[in-house]
Amino acid sequence: PLAVGMSIKDLIMAGGNLRKEAYKEQEELVRFELDNGELMRKEVLTFDVAAAVAGDPQQNLVLQEYDRIFITRIPKCLDEIRVSVEGEVQYPGDYYARDDEKLSSLIERAGGFTKNAYLRGAFFTRESVRQIQQQRLEELISRMEEEITAETGIEATGAMSREEVEAFRLSLEAKKGLLEKLRQARVTGRMVIQLSALEVFKDSKFDLRLEDGDKLLIPKEPENVNVLGEVYNPTSFLFERGKRANFYLSRAGGPTANAEKDEMYIIRADGSVLSKAQGGSAYSWDPETNRWVSGSFRSAQIYPGDSVLVPRKLVKIHWIKETKDITQILFQMAVVVGVLAAI
Repeated sequence: PLAVGMSIKDLIMAGGNLRKEAYKEQEELVRFELDNGELMRKEVLTFDVAAAVAGDPQQNLVLQEYDRIFITRIPKCLDEIRVSVEGEVQYPGDYYARDDEKLSSLIERAGGFTKNAYLRGAFFTRESVRQIQQQRLEELISRMEEEITAETGIEATGAMSREEVEAFRLSLEAKKGLLEKLRQARVTGRMVIQLSALEVFKDSKFDLRLEDGDKLLIPKEPENVNVLGEVYNPTSFLFERGKRANFYLSRAGGPTANAEKDEMYIIRADGSVLSKAQGGSAYSWDPETNRWVSGSFRSAQIYPGDSVLVPRKLVKIHWIKETKDITQILFQMAVVVGVLAAI
């Protein structure tokens, strides 16, 4: 309830003046009257907030009993867009972004890239994307749980031979192992972006409008290339400029007899994937030359921080007799998932 006889200005001043986010133009005063013990709205009056505070008698209305004043907040006045940029920029740290500010502007405010910045390895995360990824992960976990429950029920029927039961049990344990790994997985909200020199990057399709919680990490250039999966020596090698995928595959001993050679792929340092299955050719954007480059998979250019992965061959075999082999494949898939999460 407002003090009867006070003016709008008196009331505002009694409350310590207006806050900076208060809307200072046309607002409403709703006037009520008591009718049979109930408050009933009588009329709605409008007034100019700034003029009322200035003492304008036409706007600085005198308050009556049961009056209510509504002063709204300027939309998005204090909605903070807090972002961060770390790593190889001149002034890393947290920043408050302006409405509709783009990533290039943030990099400029951070002083631009240092001479050690490795733009190919830029790691950009967005909170809204992380939430979507988390939702999708939870849906996948839920489906797997339902499948495992259903298969457990099949096993309990006792309609299988001893050999079938053992094979089924091994397969079920493998799926449970994968499920546990999924439960332990943590999504990052990473988005693949391709940074380039600011004069090229600015207003490009990757020059995103910033959202609250966005984070950009620009690392130094790594010195290694990873070769993983079905090769004779899965490990990391010192990066050698100008060398291609076949060079690093050879250094790892090449694909094993169990390798699925047609399904090999490269995970770039920026998170993008280049697979041999893409028509047998490799196409990728080279920010250094500002053009698309192509060639066969084995002749694909390799850059610092890239990873070459060779999956294991999945042979279509009778599940009852060879379930142990399938189980091993499932476990190896789980290991690969762990490796990819760590890259």
